[in-house]
Amino acid sequence: MDTVDADKTHRAHAIIEQVHADLKAGPLAHLPSGVFTANSAWLVLAVIAFNLTRAAGVIADKAGRLARATTATIRRTLIHVPARLARSARRITLHLSEAWPWQTAFDRLFIATHAPPPVAANRPPPQPRHDRGPRGRPGCDARNSPLPAPRHRASITPARPTPAHRWIEA
Repeated sequence: MDTVDADKTHRAHAIIEQVHADLKAGPLAHLPSGVFTANSAWLVLAVIAFNLTRAAGVIADKAGRLARATTATIRRTLIHVPARLARSARRITLHLSEAWPWQTAFDRLFIATHAPPPVAANRPPPQPRHDRGPRGRPGCDARNSPLPAPRHRASITPARPTPAHRWIEA
């Protein structure tokens, strides 16, 4: 092994050691019981939460402090949000602080997670299959079917919030 490979291996070990330290300082410090299956489920859920929190930090602040932060820092800055909830006309509104330093990172995360899915590019439309009936089953006739006719709903695209909004409606 040459020095470049040794350096890559050493850096990879350094990253995984940080992950282990982060997990041990958080959810793995409080394993629930002496039962193996309960601890196994706790470990799986802890790793899922860790990965989701890290992904949220990278989405919110790609090149900044949150991309390299521990889960405790991400939780303190993005999840424990200083805000006020208000209810009016069957809507819940989250009023955010005017001087909150993590507002742009929170807006970036909110827009990324509430955006509609991307449209598939250059995909040809599906061709109808002639060996099937109108319901998609062989020999099925819609007029004689015991099933109700399918309803078509109009898709509603939610309005994307801008960073100028100081509130979020749910």
